[in-house]
This record gives sequence, structure tokens and C-alpha cells, in this order.
Amino acid sequence: MATYPASRRMSPAVLISLIVVAAVLLGLATLTVIRQLTREQTPTTVTEVLSGQSMSVERATGPDTIRLTGVAAPLSPSEDADETLNTCMSSESTVHLAELVPNGSEIELKHPGYAGAPGGETWGMVTVDGEDLSVAMVRSGLAVPSPESAMDEQQSRALEEAHQEAKDAEAGIYSTDAECTLPAQMGPILEKIQEIPEGTPSSQEELDEMNSVYTSLMTEAQNARALLANIPTTGESVSALAWGEEKTVYADQVDTIIADIESWGEGLQEYRDQIQEEQRQAEEEARRAEEARQAAEERQRAEEEARQQEEEEQREQEEQEQEEEESDEESDSDSDSGSGSDSGGGDRGDRGDRGDRGDRGNRGGRGGDSDD
Repeated sequence: MATYPASRRMSPAVLISLIVVAAVLLGLATLTVIRQLTREQTPTTVTEVLSGQSMSVERATGPDTIRLTGVAAPLSPSEDADETLNTCMSSESTVHLAELVPNGSEIELKHPGYAGAPGGETWGMVTVDGEDLSVAMVRSGLAVPSPESAMDEQQSRALEEAHQEAKDAEAGIYSTDAECTLPAQMGPILEKIQEIPEGTPSSQEELDEMNSVYTSLMTEAQNARALLANIPTTGESVSALAWGEEKTVYADQVDTIIADIESWGEGLQEYRDQIQEEQRQAEEEARRAEEARQAAEERQRAEEEARQQEEEEQREQEEQEQEEEESDEESDSDSDSGSGSDSGGGDRGDRGDRGDRGDRGNRGGRGGDSDD
């Protein structure tokens, strides 16, 4: 027959140790349950609203910072930083949440909070009198749904419904109440770039004015494009969540208007070419007329010079003839003076000779008469 060793009895010391360990474990478990029950029964009190999506609270376990689940709200810009779509209406968002839960308000964390929020906060689905604060903020248009941080499918659906209500009501960031909202920035641009002038330019001045309008419209349209291009289509930023999908609607509007502006600009180019051609022809005609005028002036000047030359030659000829006449007269005068300088007897002799010849003639005449 087989034999077995006698069973070893547990020593009193080991038994006591096991009993102590079991008691400790039971005490810790009991304490944990008590703390959990105390945490759920002790109200959470708001001490300060930090932004449209977070608040400082006092919990049973001590101070904490709660980040609302399922939403993203605009945050204040850094000092000296330009306001963007991510920061637009951040102060209004903070004020609105503070109105919903003023300091000292008791809130309920419908689901126990858990750590891991981007800023080191504790995620929490906060309700006041049964209303989800995340849904209330989205309905006001001062926060947008963030599906990735939604507590559950039910909250996600409620947030989407509230989001549509905000857009339909043009509330918060979907309004034109603040200059920083996308509708406030895009509205005037779309209105302006659609004001394409009618009619066609009839002069260079009107064409220059329309060209100026064309340049202004294209500049505004390109600014609109740049504004939309800066909006991300994905991500957890307010601009991406609010406008990432809907920016395509604006982009399509802008592209359509730009096409109209460009078409109008092509028409202006045709008018510009036409006016420039007419101007070129007018300048060519003016140039030809000027050349003809200058040619006529040149002919007139040549004729005038010829006439003056002819008059000058005639005058010179007359002066020469006059000088010749004066020279002949002087010569005759000199000759007469030379004859007169001979002896007076010569003159007298001549006169005597003429007298004798006259007398003889007279006598001869008389003789003839007598014969008759």
C-alpha cells in the first residue's frame, strides 16, 4: 500500500498575515467605493469661465479645469496678433458661457471626466438643469461641433442639429455682427465684385475708367480667393470645423464672378484695341495732314523766296539802270563843261559863222523871191 506524507499545517504567523492582507484589500476597495459615491453626490461648482469651451471648477477631489466635450470655441488671439477666423468673437463666446454658468453655479458632469484634453484639461460633458452646455454653445453660434471629442453618438447628433440651427439663424460666427466673421468679410466683397458696369466705352477716358474698375474688381476677387484658401478643410480648428466644407460654396461663387469679370475684361480689351486702332488712324491722318501742311508751307515759303528774289533782282536792275543813267548824265555834263571852257571867241565865231550863213541864205532867198 502506498504511503503519503502527512499534510503540513499552516503556521499561525502565515495565517495572520493573510488575514491582514485581505483586510487591507477590503478596506481599500471600500474606500474607493465611498470616494466614488462621495464624488457623485458632491456638486461641482464653477469658479471661473476661461473661454467658450473651458472653465475652472471645484470638485470633491479638488480644483480642476473642465473642457466641454464635442465642441471647439474661438480662443483669444495672442498679444499683438491679428484676429483670424479661429479667434473671431472669442470674447463673445467666453461671455456667453459665463452667462450660462456664472461663477458659483453648480454643474453636473453627466459622465465622469477624463484627462487628455489638448490643454491639459479634463474632458467633461457638462449639463445645467438637464441642458448640455456644449449644445447650448453651438446653438448660439459661438462654438462649433467637434465630432472627434463628442462624448457619444447621441451628443454628436444633438450638436449637429444645434449647428444647423445656428447657421439658419445666422447666429454668432455665422452672422455679420462682427467684422471678423467670414460672412462679414465675404459679403461686401461678393457684393462689390458683382457690380460689373454695363455699357461699352465710347472714348479713351471712359475706357480708362472701366479699366480702373476692372483692376479693382479683380483685386477684390483675388483677396476673396486668398481668404478662402487660408481656411483648412480638415482639422480641429474653429475655421476648419465651421467653414472647411462650406468654403467651397463661397469659392464657387467667387470663381463664377471672376469668370464674368474676366469675360468683361476681354470685352474691354477688344474696345481698347478698337479705340487704339481708331486713335492710330487718327494720328496717322493727323500726321499726313501735318506733312501736307508743312509741304504747303514749304512751297509757299519757296514761292515767297522766289518772289523776293525776283523783286531783289528787279530792284538791282533798276538801281543799275539808274546808276547808268546817272553816269551818262554825268558824262554829258562833263562834256558840256569841256566845250564851254574854250575861248569865248569860239562861241562867238560859231555864232558869227552861223550868222553869216544865215545872212547868205536870207539873201539868196530874197533873190529867188525877186525872180519870181
